[in-house]
Amino acid sequence: MHRNQTVEFVEKQRAEWLNFGKGEFTVMEMIDVLDSLVDDSGPDNDLPSSIHDFQTAERIREKWPDHDWFHLVGLLHDCGKVLACHEVARDKVLPQWAVVGDTFVVGCAPSDDISSLGGTLLRATQTSCILSMGHIMACMSLAVVSQT
Repeated sequence: MHRNQTVEFVEKQRAEWLNFGKGEFTVMEMIDVLDSLVDDSGPDNDLPSSIHDFQTAERIREKWPDHDWFHLVGLLHDCGKVLACHEVARDKVLPQWAVVGDTFVVGCAPSDDISSLGGTLLRATQTSCILSMGHIMACMSLAVVSQT
């Protein structure tokens, strides 16, 4: 998964998905589509994604009742995963590694403070910083920050 997280991949996805030409969907339509996804990032959870999304929003509301924007974030936090669903992506379905996980930068060598799971933090751009600090891009993947 990490090997595929490159500047080129991110630029290709931005060009493909940020033109907003895939159709119009309501939030509830997106959440309903997610119920068709068997999420590889949550193998210990058998609940439909919609239940998980509403539970997340409700738990946030209980803990931070005055932060209504945060409740919405809790509800929407999985919506990007629809890019791995045929109902939205059609012939451009992305693999789950491209739409789930934590955010980390591409275009620069990884920090010495980042360790990877299973030694898989390898990507084509890791040996040279090709973007200036003001232009680092982020993409989705899984990394663990060491506590040293």
